[in-house]
Amino acid sequence: MHRAGFWFAIACVVALGSASRGRAQDAPKALKAADLTQELAKDEKATKAKYDGKALVVERKVVAVQAKPNSAVSITLVGHNEKDKDPIRVVSAFADAQLDTVKNVEKGAAIKVKGEFFKSGSSLFQAKVQLVMCNLVK
Repeated sequence: MHRAGFWFAIACVVALGSASRGRAQDAPKALKAADLTQELAKDEKATKAKYDGKALVVERKVVAVQAKPNSAVSITLVGHNEKDKDPIRVVSAFADAQLDTVKNVEKGAAIKVKGEFFKSGSSLFQAKVQLVMCNLVK
């Protein structure tokens, strides 16, 4: 009986621990785009490992909007080093179904975007920080 009780207790602890981690992962971390791009500039490898696949809410001013049919739907947010020749920015990719929502966002507007950090990054759009599966946060 004691052995069965011991294993039952272990199973409960494991199950509760897993449930707690799941809830923590569901709650996105809120960051300013400038803080995120500055962190990446300091240590790109560590930053990408830290946020890979995690949900984030990122806020900042809009520097560009791309919302045309049959094209990428994205919003680019200002980074920490806008005066540099090649600033690091946050590009937020949206599903095509969000075209009508994204096209109403104006350059210069301050917004919040929720998305999943995508670690590969790209020189496309002059960004190394990419969020995918994004939604605008009101």
